Amino acid sequence: GRPVEKQTDSTHAINPETILSEQGLKEAKKSSSEKWKRRRIISLYLLTISILFADMNLLAPNLSTIADEFGFDDDERDVKLGGLIALGFFFVGAP
Repeated sequence: GRPVEKQTDSTHAINPETILSEQGLKEAKKSSSEKWKRRRIISLYLLTISILFADMNLLAPNLSTIADEFGFDDDERDVKLGGLIALGFFFVGAP
């Protein structure tokens, strides 16, 4: 750290303990803001992951209904909906 200069007036003297506590306060504020930044990043990451993989949980139980809507037989359903659509979602969500 920097050397502390003492002034002759005792009311304006710089106390090293005060400097340390002020530095500690600055560090605590910095640490707190970094914690909030990390929390925001983690929250955004979890939200993104949840939204990204929510479509798979919606698609899988409804494959037969979707296939009926588009007039697919069982083989087309498995290939197009179970394979190609899932593959497309994988590529979109792959890191």
